[in-house]
Amino acid sequence: MKKRKLLTAMLALWFGLPSFAEVYEGTCGENVRYSLDTETGVLALTGEGIISYSTIYNDPLWNAHKKRIKQIKADDGIKFPAYDWLSGCDSIVEPQYNKTTFIYMPRKYKADVWSSYNYGIPMGIKTVAPYAFSSCKGLMRVTMNGGCEEVGNNAFSNCQDLQVVSFPGTIKRIGDNAFYNCKNLRSATLYYVGSSLAFGGDGKYDILGAMFDEYGDYLPDETETDSDGKVWKVYKQEYKLPETLEKLVFYCDSLSMNQFVYTEKSSSSKSVYLTGNLDLIDTLLVYVDTITDTKLFNQFTNLKVLEAKRVENLANGSFTGMESLEKLTLPQVKTMEEGCLADLKGLKELTLPFAGAGSASTATNFGTLFNGIADDSKKKVIQFMEDGSSEAYYLPAGLEKLTLSEGCEALSFGTFYNCNMLHELTLPSTLYMVGEKALYGCAGLTDIYCKGADPSSAYSNTFEGVRVNSCKLHVPHGAGEMYKRSTGWKDFYYIEEEAPITVAVTKNIENAGVIYGMNEYQLGETAELKAVAHSGYVFSAWTEDGQVVSEEETYSFVVEGSCNLIAVFVPVSGSNSVETEAGSTSVAFTWEAEEGASCYELNVYRDEAMTQLAGSLWFDAEGNPVKKRSTMLSATIDGLEASTGYYYCMTAYNEADQAISQYTGTFETKDADAISETLQDDVVSVRARSGGIVIEGAVGKVVTVFTLSGKMAVQKKVENQTEEVTLERGFYIVKVGNGSYKTVVK
Repeated sequence: MKKRKLLTAMLALWFGLPSFAEVYEGTCGENVRYSLDTETGVLALTGEGIISYSTIYNDPLWNAHKKRIKQIKADDGIKFPAYDWLSGCDSIVEPQYNKTTFIYMPRKYKADVWSSYNYGIPMGIKTVAPYAFSSCKGLMRVTMNGGCEEVGNNAFSNCQDLQVVSFPGTIKRIGDNAFYNCKNLRSATLYYVGSSLAFGGDGKYDILGAMFDEYGDYLPDETETDSDGKVWKVYKQEYKLPETLEKLVFYCDSLSMNQFVYTEKSSSSKSVYLTGNLDLIDTLLVYVDTITDTKLFNQFTNLKVLEAKRVENLANGSFTGMESLEKLTLPQVKTMEEGCLADLKGLKELTLPFAGAGSASTATNFGTLFNGIADDSKKKVIQFMEDGSSEAYYLPAGLEKLTLSEGCEALSFGTFYNCNMLHELTLPSTLYMVGEKALYGCAGLTDIYCKGADPSSAYSNTFEGVRVNSCKLHVPHGAGEMYKRSTGWKDFYYIEEEAPITVAVTKNIENAGVIYGMNEYQLGETAELKAVAHSGYVFSAWTEDGQVVSEEETYSFVVEGSCNLIAVFVPVSGSNSVETEAGSTSVAFTWEAEEGASCYELNVYRDEAMTQLAGSLWFDAEGNPVKKRSTMLSATIDGLEASTGYYYCMTAYNEADQAISQYTGTFETKDADAISETLQDDVVSVRARSGGIVIEGAVGKVVTVFTLSGKMAVQKKVENQTEEVTLERGFYIVKVGNGSYKTVVK
């Protein structure tokens, strides 16, 4: 490492600091250089490549001075090592990231407020570096915004207060041990792509457990004989999920058994790597394009809630040992084998695409999904077929709620014959036929929800045995009269119209534009919304639950249920009335007060993507900590670099903390050498003295003195050739006429 000395500014003399600051320079990897300024605490990493952990680990000067690091500035081409290379850098107190990579979260960052704070990875970040959040204390929730693609190994290891993590759909890789020793993790939403879970390594490191357990536990050896009579020696190693983990959410293209269990074979032995503690998971939500083996479900033996978006075939034995499952949601299944639900003794709620074994076109009776094996813990149900034959089935006694998903078109003769354990039944808008005696004997029904505005065809005996005088029939808004005139349906005494489906739209910036379109619809109708931007803004996208659903100004979609959309507008840079006056190390802002604003946020960034924060201010509508001048406000941000381009973002909020306006723009600080230590305006001069300043040659002029936070300290008209102004010790901006002067009072 090379060391050089730099002459400091006059501040060193004013405050009795050393006259020289040390700057250490060197290489920390192939094509990667660093510079550490011990006065400012800025670590600059330049070049392109990966930092060599061994190089800096063995560097005595690095180890001696790393505690002075306060800020990291890294080129976008820098890659970070798979080690905790910033361990011991305790002077870093703010999150560190560049345009593409989240580098480091201080280990005790705002630990006192984490319990009520959900930290969001900034927009635009594509990579979370290895060990970026490792050992953070008090960190309870982390949300990764859209665009993040990679999470490095051990990124959240030893975050023992972490309870909830949520990854976006753009994630392509999650490093091994990403959540090692996160002992209190309760919920994880994980996105994967392709046919694997995209973990950090190969083989055993691709299983789910490798994200949470670094070493794994060795289980007792076993022997196994295969169908050919060959005897195998089996070695097992278990990688455990946290015992507190209750909920897993998977988003991926496919899901199969080898993503939980991986086996390596040699000539006479097998090494099996297992994901442990799956039996402790309470809720499993699987939004997958394809599930190749539904028997993987029975790895989660104590599940209470299971939801899977799409299943090819629901095989018999899929739920072996899952007697605790209470809620099963399978909206899209191509085929269901007879008896596939027989193991679900504790089932209370069920969602299916059709109501019997086989496929949508061949399904008959609901009981075929279970079996006829006598079981005293279940409800015996005798169902009759159209040919007059009957069959006894044993169904879960507590199954009270059944939903048939959109796409189901018909219920055959006697589909739910004698299913009197059911209390609530939901029928889709796609249903056009309900066969004879389809709900015969369903005397336990208290509510039937019909999603179709046009009643499906029914028979006079379709609902025979249903207590039509007390069972409520819930129908879409405006469809009540149709049901009251339709065969079968008209027998119900209580026909109640539901509220219309609501499509709620909000704007990310209230004054940025206007939205056209209706907000109430019937199921299956087409909604059409249009966003028109006001001057100074452009429309960006429609989003729902944080995901972009359309980038067109006009958005049309089929209404499937109530939803909440956000119309995203962005300000046009420089298209506003904000005025900037830049010095060499500070910038002053002046703007017109926003009607309805209760507070303002002003941020200055080093990059156009606005990810590298250089300065920030919050203040209220009264101008604190800035001075309010009639309808104009002002503020100053200092600590900037000379001769540097910056980008600003000003946001006004109302009392409900909703953004009502936003302005963006750019400015460039001046060359420090071009700013004189003494201001000369004709015969005007300003100089500092102990306890104040002295102004000469400004008779009749107005002098205004600001603190660096932008608060006006003094404003007066100069009456004498030599005017003294008393000030407390500190930094000030003095404005006289058209000139300004930055001074320090001791």
